[in-house]
Amino acid sequence: MNCDLAKTYYMDFIYENLEGELQSEFKKHLATCKACQEEIAHLQSTRQLLQALPEEEPDSPLVFAVPQRRSLANWWQEFASLLPRPIWARALLGLASLAFVLLVAGSVANLNISYDHGQFRLSMHLLPPRQTEISDEAAQALLAQMRTETTALITNMHAAERAEQQQMLSQVVDAFARDIQALERKQENDLMLIGQGLQEIHRSTASQFGETNQVLQQLVQHISVRQ
Repeated sequence: MNCDLAKTYYMDFIYENLEGELQSEFKKHLATCKACQEEIAHLQSTRQLLQALPEEEPDSPLVFAVPQRRSLANWWQEFASLLPRPIWARALLGLASLAFVLLVAGSVANLNISYDHGQFRLSMHLLPPRQTEISDEAAQALLAQMRTETTALITNMHAAERAEQQQMLSQVVDAFARDIQALERKQENDLMLIGQGLQEIHRSTASQFGETNQVLQQLVQHISVRQ
């Protein structure tokens, strides 16, 4: 069994519908195929998420109102009140009703109207057209196609989810790198300020030391002169 064939049995394996030799072949392939193992794991996680969704109950119970019984005279009076007053409007309503009745009768009787070479053709039959029964092979092929399409849809959903997660991770890494760079620049600026402060202290200390030496020299000279 290859990966393409195994994909058609993903859902059957998850819902434990595989039996006999087909189940053993699928498990053998699954034991040696890492890609199929990842797809099965993603499908099972999706199934667990769907099963974990809570069932919402309606906020208020549905209340069905029981209609009151009306007589035939009341129905007729209400219907007559809905009819248009002018004669021409009633005539249009009658034609529309007749067309509706003919349309319904034609649909029931399988009415078929066609126009060809300037002639109308009318055909009708009471029995519905014979429907072709689908064979077991065609049904199996259709079922396999539906499984493949469903598996492809779920795979695409997982691929989109993984791409979104990778994008979010990349954004987090980029933000972290920017923070590190900003911190390094701040440290460099702090070290530069500290260096400038030390230089200023050194210059101030040197200046004070020079002034002190000068005062001491003047004092020594003054003492020597007095002696």
